[in-house]
Amino acid sequence: MNVVGIIGLPLSGKSIIFDAIAAGHEARSHDPIRPRVVTVKVPDQRMEWLREHFERKKFTLDSIEFLDFAGLFDTSPHAPRDSRVFAEVRDCDALMIVLRGFPDENLPHPEGSIDPPRDLRFIEDEMLLADLDMAERRIEKLKVKVTKPTPAQKQDKIELAILERCRDAINEEKPIKTVEQNADEEKAIRGFRFLTAKDAVVLINIGDEQETHGFWREAIAEKYAQVLFVRGRIESEIAELDEADRAEFLADIGMEESARDRLIHASLRALQRGNFFTIGDDELKAWPLKPGDTALDCAGTIHTDFARGFIRAEVVPFHDLKECGSMKEAKAQGKMHVQGKDYKVQDGDILYIRFSV
Repeated sequence: MNVVGIIGLPLSGKSIIFDAIAAGHEARSHDPIRPRVVTVKVPDQRMEWLREHFERKKFTLDSIEFLDFAGLFDTSPHAPRDSRVFAEVRDCDALMIVLRGFPDENLPHPEGSIDPPRDLRFIEDEMLLADLDMAERRIEKLKVKVTKPTPAQKQDKIELAILERCRDAINEEKPIKTVEQNADEEKAIRGFRFLTAKDAVVLINIGDEQETHGFWREAIAEKYAQVLFVRGRIESEIAELDEADRAEFLADIGMEESARDRLIHASLRALQRGNFFTIGDDELKAWPLKPGDTALDCAGTIHTDFARGFIRAEVVPFHDLKECGSMKEAKAQGKMHVQGKDYKVQDGDILYIRFSV
């Protein structure tokens, strides 16, 4: 299961955002030192359509895990930097960075001023420094290792070269995700789980009646594809409503989906994830899909036996099924395609895996 880490400066409202996302689900760990954790289902209108047209005993949506990290950053001038605080953040697959866009009288000036781009730069600097520390320590060890004729010497040289490029990028205040890497280089540094190599959703948390400020988004959107405004306190209250009341409230204010759903979908995009679907005899299920996943990869996701005895995949794109109205009609119109193990599965594909073991 993929994990999204929610981070931000103190009093940015990230815990309220977490509560909004977690509503209706049980959060784990209330230890103030450990992050709170919740597993949420990914809302998907395609699955709702399939549910209406295929009666199955089980209906299983995809899931994402969210972690609410507390106390990662100390903005005081003489606060010691400790890269160990990022250890668990590194294990996350993507980040949600929450920035304060509302006034807070409890904060002293200049901390009390509202400046999301400034706060983001502080967070970015801390992550860059943490990555730099890790890269430099490994580089020093590799410089010694590559001089020795060992079986791993070739791989060590590849790792050293890419780490030196990562270090140079950080020194230019560029995140590691901007460093071009081939497959061997990406594999060599994958285990470091660098913070600045992760995709992130930037969330500006504003007050109940506050207007959004486009220049904040413009200042941030140069580096981040997803910059969202949300009224965290209101959204946490909306999330507490039952499903029927929530839908009625959203309709009254002219919204198609709650911020909670938007944040979950934004997280899915940051994870570079999609979904494929299976319609079994008893269960309708959404499965995680990564870019480049083949029919064989997806067969293995469902069950190892499906991959081991893979024969073919019968594929119907969701949009074709919906247009046809039924699986029988989709087959009649030639919308079901037979694909081999190397077929690149697309987001929304419905798969029937034929196998023999």
